[in-house]
Amino acid sequence: MNLNIVGHHINISPAVRQHIASKLNHIFEHFKYAVSATARLTTDCTKSKAPHQKAEVIVHVAGKHAGKGKDIVVETTDTNLYKAINRLTHRLYRQVMRYKSQSHASPHSVKKSKFITDDDVLN
Repeated sequence: MNLNIVGHHINISPAVRQHIASKLNHIFEHFKYAVSATARLTTDCTKSKAPHQKAEVIVHVAGKHAGKGKDIVVETTDTNLYKAINRLTHRLYRQVMRYKSQSHASPHSVKKSKFITDDDVLN
């Protein structure tokens, strides 16, 4: 899987890069459909508020046909960058599990009702 980490108005230290990579690799060990992921970290410094750290990840998921994949997008904000990354990975994990359960569900898995015959009624 291809992982791209981008910072906007923030310098990404090797420790932050390692933290994001380890968290995302832990999720994608069990998810074989992920093709690429882009993590974007931004900071919003306004004069009236404390600086907010925003973490966003976009995961491109392979589809059955070439180019027909889906993107899973998750974003969180917090005053602490590491807390934002941790919340992001929890939300991404839930999104991935929901995608896996939907992709493994078969539309033909509905049980057919049993027909009642005359022999069942008489017995």
